[in-house]
Amino acid sequence: MGMTVFFPLYLLLMLLYGIALTVVQTTVTTLLQERTDFSFRGRVFGLLSSMYSGFLPLGMAVFGPLSDQVPLQRIMVVSGIALICMGFFVRKVTPVQ
Repeated sequence: MGMTVFFPLYLLLMLLYGIALTVVQTTVTTLLQERTDFSFRGRVFGLLSSMYSGFLPLGMAVFGPLSDQVPLQRIMVVSGIALICMGFFVRKVTPVQ
């Protein structure tokens, strides 16, 4: 998304991202409900909720001032590459069941 200069294409990509994010979060929540022991579910979902609400302000605190120094498109491209690399790393480390 950081490499597009055509704004309607950017909006279309944001729409697809919103749909994909909803699908991923629903899948993660379902898997956690199925695989977490009943006595630990409150703790697990409490931690998940804390992470969701805690990392948003942290991201704004880091990337807000950073966007004053570095162009936003470059931040988006570098963070996208880092996300892809993390996906490959997690896939490599996580055993397939």
